[in-house]
Amino acid sequence: MSALVKVVRARWGDIGALAALAATAMRDLPAAGWLVSDPGWRTAVLTAYLRIHVEHALMFGEIDVIRDDETGGLVGAAVWLHRYRPIPPPAGYPHRLADTCGGHADRFTRLEELLAKQHPAEAHHHLAWLAVTPAAQQQGHDHALLAHHHARLDRTGIHAYTVTADEQVGDWYARHGYTPHNKTPAGGGLVLHGMWRPSPPPEDDKDEGD
Repeated sequence: MSALVKVVRARWGDIGALAALAATAMRDLPAAGWLVSDPGWRTAVLTAYLRIHVEHALMFGEIDVIRDDETGGLVGAAVWLHRYRPIPPPAGYPHRLADTCGGHADRFTRLEELLAKQHPAEAHHHLAWLAVTPAAQQQGHDHALLAHHHARLDRTGIHAYTVTADEQVGDWYARHGYTPHNKTPAGGGLVLHGMWRPSPPPEDDKDEGD
């Protein structure tokens, strides 16, 4: 089914829907429970936090989305940051983080510090997150989102990087060309697995090696 799926760019008007989509998809993952232990608050806190980073990604990267053919609503999204050089934090970030995350802000800060320490220095596109609505699961949308962006990366010789704290998700990324790059314990049983997808060599290099 993924061959029939149309992947397009997100618009500024999608920010709220993107944050809600990601929070819904992530709320039951290990990292989400580590960040916000109270399930009653988790979705709201994640949505507010992710909204900041969706805005940031639209400025310093790109967001690929899949829309419902009938309603135009979002059914899937992949957020990519262009890591060709260091990216500045969102404007007024410490205050915005405190306002949106409240008493959970320290956990979010701790996670971001750990992610920054293990982040590769080599130029790449960073897949910050990929999410599909529960109703659209098992329809190939996640594969379509990855394949769409990977095709562009391969044409331009750019590597990809992502992080997961879920072993099953890591296995899924491995099937799409990602290999283990680093591993960082975050405490409380949470382990962050950085994964790297090297871009294939240019066609000219392949020809020279034959």
